Amino acid sequence: MKSIWLFPLLLLVASCSSSKNQFELSANQSMLIIGKGTGQDAAINPYANQVSIAEVRNKGNAFFYVRIQNGDRFLSQTPIMPGETKEFELQPGFRLYLDSEKDSKSEIRFMPK
Repeated sequence: MKSIWLFPLLLLVASCSSSKNQFELSANQSMLIIGKGTGQDAAINPYANQVSIAEVRNKGNAFFYVRIQNGDRFLSQTPIMPGETKEFELQPGFRLYLDSEKDSKSEIRFMPK
């Protein structure tokens, strides 16, 4: 009888531990993923009020850049090659952008640090 409750509990814990989003970018597109707030972000980082990790995976055939800003201040720009996954530490208030030169696909997962 205990195993009946264990499986749904494991699913609930797994779904609460991260948040995953998928995006398709057109050529020469820049997309704000998080950092400006409700209604302006393409995704919701459930850990935005604390230090969090954004795991970005390139699911397409072309590279794109991950750009991190603090307000309008540029912090970093990192290329993500096809099939590659990289993690980025985000402080509260940081903005994360995806910048593409060609059509691309990405998957982003947010986790607490």
